[in-house]
Amino acid sequence: MLQSRVKQHPEKLVLIFKDNQWSYAGFQREVDRIANGLIRIGVKRGDRIAFVLPNCAEFLFAVFAVTKIGAVFVPLNPQYTAEEAEYVLQHSEASVVITSPELLPLIEAVRDKLPDLSQVIVTGEGGTAESLSWKDFLSGAADHYLKIAIDPEELASITYTSGTTDRPKGVMLSQYAYAFAPRMRAQGLRWNENDRVLCVLPLFHVNALCHTCIAMMSVGGSIVLTEKFSASRFWTEVREYSVTTSSIMRTIPQILLSLPEQSDDGDNPLRLVVTLLSP
Repeated sequence: MLQSRVKQHPEKLVLIFKDNQWSYAGFQREVDRIANGLIRIGVKRGDRIAFVLPNCAEFLFAVFAVTKIGAVFVPLNPQYTAEEAEYVLQHSEASVVITSPELLPLIEAVRDKLPDLSQVIVTGEGGTAESLSWKDFLSGAADHYLKIAIDPEELASITYTSGTTDRPKGVMLSQYAYAFAPRMRAQGLRWNENDRVLCVLPLFHVNALCHTCIAMMSVGGSIVLTEKFSASRFWTEVREYSVTTSSIMRTIPQILLSLPEQSDDGDNPLRLVVTLLSP
């Protein structure tokens, strides 16, 4: 999917995060660097790569990189307690964890209880004697296109349920599921390459990753990614980045609807918001 978009319009904007922007070609270069970096540290087809990350560009790059080499990504809720993180990492048999500096202590607290874990990679400027910094991980990694044959039915991710009734269950999703479902959602919503989606939900959740970000990429549109939802910044971000659509759920719609009315509320480029209201 990504490769086809790069061929169609390599220089088109695909991702805005904080002060950084990536074209489709630039996005693919980051993906290939990470994919080559993973191969270099010994990651093989079928290995489980856990993401313990907040919303960030590296999360999206890593999703495509891991699946590109036939490995399996396991997204964790970054608000997990140590006990919850230990269970999911152990149950998924994760051999590599990609995390951020602020979440590294969570992994360090349970690392000695994870016999399958061989490497921890830290984004940003992080890194310790027992972990690999993002700079060192990518140092010398090629950004050329990797051609690895992937069967559509191969496992792409193990995504865990919230665990409201029992221990979280690992839902096994195929490569095909990630290619097909987002595309159908985007077509159903009539998203197109001129749309920009504002992603305010957490990327570890299937709504944000699959039905917001990958869905928009499937039609060649653009993503505006935020670290988290901010009621005070929502409409500013919509206007500043010319956002045309978004997907929000639970309490967010009520929060936005309860904001004091402003005279310029109607002056925005939004044409469609998909929402799920809490009871």
